[in-house]
Amino acid sequence: MYYLEKKTRVWNRNQSLAYIPGTVMDLANERERCAYLSREGWDIPAKDGSGSLFSGKGGLYFTLHQVLGSLKFEGTLTTKTANTELSFAVGDKWSETVKFEKAGSQTFEVSLPAGVFIADPMEPNYLSLQSNNSIMFKTFKLSRAG
Repeated sequence: MYYLEKKTRVWNRNQSLAYIPGTVMDLANERERCAYLSREGWDIPAKDGSGSLFSGKGGLYFTLHQVLGSLKFEGTLTTKTANTELSFAVGDKWSETVKFEKAGSQTFEVSLPAGVFIADPMEPNYLSLQSNNSIMFKTFKLSRAG
C-alpha cells in the first residue's frame, strides 16, 4: 500500500497492516512504527515526540483477524484552534463528529456499531478522518466497547 497504491504514509517493514484491538497506536514515541496512517492528511510524526500533524482529510488503514462487536475508538491529541471539528467515517456505514470547544490537549472517544469493519488479513479497513483545523495526534486505540 506504500509503494504501489501510495495510500500509506510510512513504509511498513513487516508488510502487514494487522491491528490487534486494544493496542495503542503511538504517534509520539513510536514514530517509525505507525504504518496505519494514510498518505493523505498526515505529516510524518515529529521527532520531538509531540505527535503527528493531521489536516484536512485522511485516515487509518488496518486489517483485523476477527470480527468484533461494537467498538470504541479513542485517542489523545492537541488542537491548535478552538471550535475544531473532527469527523470520523467508515464508508457509508457509520459516521460521527466530535467538536473541541477549546484549543489545547484533548481526548476523544466515539462508539462504532458492530459490523462496520471486516475481518480479512488481506483486505484493509479504512477509518476516514476529516477536520476543519490542524490537529496534532498523539495516540489512537480501537477496542471492544463495554
